Amino acid sequence: MERGNTKHSRHLDDEMAREAREQNVTGSRVVQERPLPEPDAEDEARQPRLYGEVTGPPVPTPEEIDGRSELGRWIPRSALPGDRDALVEVVREAGAPDGIVAQIEALPPGTWYETVVQIWGALGHENEARESPVP
Repeated sequence: MERGNTKHSRHLDDEMAREAREQNVTGSRVVQERPLPEPDAEDEARQPRLYGEVTGPPVPTPEEIDGRSELGRWIPRSALPGDRDALVEVVREAGAPDGIVAQIEALPPGTWYETVVQIWGALGHENEARESPVP
């Protein structure tokens, strides 16, 4: 739906309508009040989203991002790809805290992981949705 006036935003339109309604109450001009139009899908898409608002794929919380980072500190790139047993050995040798070792031990056996993001997801945590590469 196209607006007749494209020189300013919908927010400015709303502000001008509010001022006109107030002038109708306090001034001598007669203004016929009309309801504001409902926002269309395009307007909704332009609205900023609040963190944690459900609008698409799950989004990790800041705590999950920090947890994934902490896990990644103890898994060197040279250990990947690797399976659970190899990763447990690597994090133990690195002196990782017991909580990190326990997380790696909780991975299913026999599965190979190429990234910390894959490991984090296998542990049941959320990762950011990533677009597929264009062929």
